[in-house]
Amino acid sequence: MAAIVAAGLLAGGLGAGGTAAPARASAAAPGPERAGAASAAALVPGDDPVVGVASTADGEGYWLATAAGAVHPFGTAGFHGDLRGIALTRPVVGIAATATSRGYWLVAADGGIFTSELTPR
Repeated sequence: MAAIVAAGLLAGGLGAGGTAAPARASAAAPGPERAGAASAAALVPGDDPVVGVASTADGEGYWLATAAGAVHPFGTAGFHGDLRGIALTRPVVGIAATATSRGYWLVAADGGIFTSELTPR
């Protein structure tokens, strides 16, 4: 699993997808270890609204990002880490997939960018 690293600068266009009204879910269930095994509503607690979605390059998967920085993968999307357990100054407002779909960027309301892209071995 790749580490999440703070970049600190907002790159053009990355925050655009996170401006819609967040969806809310009311039930909590298992974590992202079983990607796609449960519905999105079951994976996201009601107090942590979904603020963004990003698709994989193959179109067969996606990631949901929450305001607290949790990332939930579905389909062919892999889990590459998230911000759970990290004290954020401002909430996450969006997510964008990397061109290779081997990671994603989380964008915070204060302009912070957190990346998770895996490096080739």
